[in-house]
Amino acid sequence: MTFKHQKYMRMTPNDMHNAMMKQRMTPLEMEHIKQIVIEQKLQIKRDAARKVQHDILWRELWQPLAYELRIARSILGYTEKSYAVPERKKAITEYIRVLEKSLTKLKTAHKAYTHTPKQLAQEASLPNDGIHWTDWIPLSVRSKVEVLFDAIPARFKAKVKTPFTRSIPAEQNDKLRAKLRARTEKDLDAAIQVAAIDAEKHPQIERIRKALDVIDAMEDHEPVPRSWQGLFQNGSA
Repeated sequence: MTFKHQKYMRMTPNDMHNAMMKQRMTPLEMEHIKQIVIEQKLQIKRDAARKVQHDILWRELWQPLAYELRIARSILGYTEKSYAVPERKKAITEYIRVLEKSLTKLKTAHKAYTHTPKQLAQEASLPNDGIHWTDWIPLSVRSKVEVLFDAIPARFKAKVKTPFTRSIPAEQNDKLRAKLRARTEKDLDAAIQVAAIDAEKHPQIERIRKALDVIDAMEDHEPVPRSWQGLFQNGSA
């Protein structure tokens, strides 16, 4: 983005004022430029804050996928050393290929800085608003991999995890649940205040309270939606 009055953007308000005075600007000209510079600096701050939030949302999505990929690679290494069974190696190798492709896709979308995960997921009509990385992999692709895992002889399925499990690391679950609960509690406080004026809003209060109960009852590795409304949308409540 190109900004106007670049030399003033790097100055403090006092330095900018003194520089304008030396140029013998009229008060009206000075005020006009100052307002432009102030707004541009605010825009830079807004853009920086938006970028931070963008990074947080995308990392929350692809980091569990990266974790799953590391596990799959370690299983493949174990397979090659101790369980040299063609079906087993083929299934895990294909699983890794799909995970790598999906991770690249999500990281590319992240670096584009044009959409949040939810925005992109809604445009693509993904299930669950794309809250978990498995939502971003077509069912047809997952089914083909699952068939390969099913083809592994039973006695050689040891140390092979179920592919495409909808789970996230427990540490991430704890953080996301805490954030969701805090946001939901704020929404509850706001709803109670509104209901004091508008009695028709009371059903909303009960719905939010139910959402808090659902949050508290979530499993340690369960994907966490971005809002309490997502708890009902995704079938958790």
